[in-house]
Amino acid sequence: MIGITPDQTTSLPEALAGLVEHSRHVRRLRVSNHEHLRSQLKQYGLVELPLEKWLDLPESIDAKEYISQFDTALTMASNPGELVNLSILDSLRPVRYWPRRWVEPASHTGRFVARRRQRYGSDLWCYVQLEAGSAVKLLDLPLAGGRWRACDEAWRVQAAIDAVRASPQQFSLKSGSAKHIRILQLFSPIPLWMQRRLDYAGDPVLSAGCLLA
Repeated sequence: MIGITPDQTTSLPEALAGLVEHSRHVRRLRVSNHEHLRSQLKQYGLVELPLEKWLDLPESIDAKEYISQFDTALTMASNPGELVNLSILDSLRPVRYWPRRWVEPASHTGRFVARRRQRYGSDLWCYVQLEAGSAVKLLDLPLAGGRWRACDEAWRVQAAIDAVRASPQQFSLKSGSAKHIRILQLFSPIPLWMQRRLDYAGDPVLSAGCLLA
């Protein structure tokens, strides 16, 4: 359910709102008669979004080719001048502990996924070229015309960088509390299209030693 209503906290009629199940950030409406529910929701003024649209994926692309799109755009970018409070993802650090991959530039040289402070609001995602720790080129994300969030692009670029370096991002699969349950552990944040597919297939859980599960 997406969108807002002016005078109430839910877009559902009262008879259905009480049937919503909560699983951390996921909300599910479980009913036995799906066709009847579809008819009810349409009568209530809601518009159906096809599942294939909601779970749409970006085009599959080779990791090197994906990075080259951003490298080309970065080459044409201007010098940003002196940047303060810049943090970069250090690709030399282990992929299994996301927070420790974030560092302040020191003597770093190369191209990095980064975040930079702004006076108001969340830090901005960007792709930056450093020379001995100083930024010489900076590209704000997402790329012009992109359909995904800035963080989605940044996380995918970093995954591509890790793959090209032969140190790809990892996951683990372990047994749950019951025989039929498996817990998928992830160690890096994932783009929205991946999150939606996982939320559709399973339930978010707390699991030690990973970023999300």
